[in-house]
Amino acid sequence: MALALPDDAPTPTPVAPPPIPLTSLIGRERERAEIAQLLASTRLLTLTGAGGSGKTRLALAVAEGVASRYDSVAWVELAPLSDPALLTQHVASTLGVSEAPGGTLVQSIIGSLVPLTAQARRKRHCKRRAASAPAVLSPG
Repeated sequence: MALALPDDAPTPTPVAPPPIPLTSLIGRERERAEIAQLLASTRLLTLTGAGGSGKTRLALAVAEGVASRYDSVAWVELAPLSDPALLTQHVASTLGVSEAPGGTLVQSIIGSLVPLTAQARRKRHCKRRAASAPAVLSPG
């Protein structure tokens, strides 16, 4: 028995996938495990430290390690921003979101993520149902 999603329910794909590092991260296993554990219980996690200490590289390694837990992962590079007032526009631009008539840009960003979240829940539900359904075998 196989369950399939309708063609109009594609898997959410990241608009801005994380960059692929050119080298592997050596060490920092303790930090990686701690960050991965924290991500399981929060929606936003900020890594802080001195410039050049490897925060971005560590974040990329963790993102790669936990990506299978999520239906989609997007990367919004904040380092180029020098004016906090541009944050919302930068996030929207990176994610390919434009302001909907009658709403704010923040509402449009949130609105663009909600359908993906609902769609991802439906897809996970179908996968669980398919995995728990007994196999039907027909003779030769």
